[in-house]
Amino acid sequence: MDSSRLSGTPLDGVYSTTITVPAMAARGTSVANEAAAVDNVDNRLFLLYPDLVARGFANSFEQVGIGDAAPPDIQSLSLSPASVDTSTCAQTITVTRT
Repeated sequence: MDSSRLSGTPLDGVYSTTITVPAMAARGTSVANEAAAVDNVDNRLFLLYPDLVARGFANSFEQVGIGDAAPPDIQSLSLSPASVDTSTCAQTITVTRT
């Protein structure tokens, strides 16, 4: 994810990154399980969920609007062709679903 500096300097700045929550996202809490930062000389910081909690960082948001919580349903599935011979080269199988 790209970020942009809101204030400060490259060595001591405040940065912002945006994420997009899709329209009709399911209601509920979304949790950030990790966060990372990389500087101009490739120094890296990687924080996992327990690190975020231990540091008291905000790591979740609530989607409260009407959302689509029903998973998609597959009514049929077919594979074509039903058999392949890969002894001389790779083969392609087409998967069709409705």
